[in-house]
Amino acid sequence: MSNDLESSTPLVNDDEATISTVEWLMTFIFYGVVSFKFLVAVIVGAVVVSHSEISHFALHTQAGLAIYITSIVLWFLTPCCATCFRNCFPCNCLPLLSPVFFAIALGFSCSYSNGRGKTVLEALILVTVVTVSLTIYSLGAMIKRANFNLHPPFILTFFLILCIYVSIQIFNPFAKLSTSIWGFVAVLLFWANAYCIGYKTVKLFDSIMRDSGAPSPVFDRLHSTLTGTSSS
Repeated sequence: MSNDLESSTPLVNDDEATISTVEWLMTFIFYGVVSFKFLVAVIVGAVVVSHSEISHFALHTQAGLAIYITSIVLWFLTPCCATCFRNCFPCNCLPLLSPVFFAIALGFSCSYSNGRGKTVLEALILVTVVTVSLTIYSLGAMIKRANFNLHPPFILTFFLILCIYVSIQIFNPFAKLSTSIWGFVAVLLFWANAYCIGYKTVKLFDSIMRDSGAPSPVFDRLHSTLTGTSSS
């Protein structure tokens, strides 16, 4: 990772350096939020898998099914409500509850029997590895003031999740290979989707920054702060 960052082309233009720094900052925030949501989901899923009574509660009781279905519905409705009522308090605070609904929905999905629940948990762990790795890489690239490029971290995360998946299947398989392979395919789809969404989001921000002219003084101060940090 450090070789990729150090081999990046130095930035000579102050405006370009500031914009690239802010692009990495946006990437760090984006994948950091996603990492937090999946980390909470992994914790809930691990608790559900390790306690059979919670699995039974989630699948075979009316209260458990109600919580499961409600969390899924609220998970999808929360962004819509936040968009429609973004200027209305406390409705604009609903996104703060989104990680909770997300974690309950995916965590309760680990309660399925016949190995399917453990396959979901394995997929959640691999997805968390992807998002956490991208978050750490983005932070390092932002401090190093590297040129914005998402290809190296995504290539790195691909080989990382591949090695972790093979290691799990060899030493401590969560489920049968015929079942877990579908979870790994889902992780690869998320990996590709995370690249597309992250790249388009940052480039959209970049186009807005360039069309609006010079970066704001806030971004200049941010760049100066990071420059001083990296030089020290």
